[in-house]
Amino acid sequence: MSSTGWIVADIALFVFVINIPLGRLRSGAKKYSWRNFGCILAPVPMVVTIRLTLGLSIKIAPVFLLAAIAGQRLGLWTAARAESINNEEGCDEKGA
Repeated sequence: MSSTGWIVADIALFVFVINIPLGRLRSGAKKYSWRNFGCILAPVPMVVTIRLTLGLSIKIAPVFLLAAIAGQRLGLWTAARAESINNEEGCDEKGA
């Protein structure tokens, strides 16, 4: 892989990782709320700035978009999983 490929991979990994906690934060928000909107769009200016600073083409943007979606989805999934585990534990305590 070329050095540009590694840079794109590193930025995509960064985008993925910063979107995981934002996805978790977004999990309890209403669909069209400011919180939901903010969690989705918060990293966009930072990623665009990084892309422009490094001189990467706009053709690379879909890679970052997919990484952001994957991070958001993983964050939503982990929040839902944690909530279901907490609910199961709560049922056991009430039943005991």
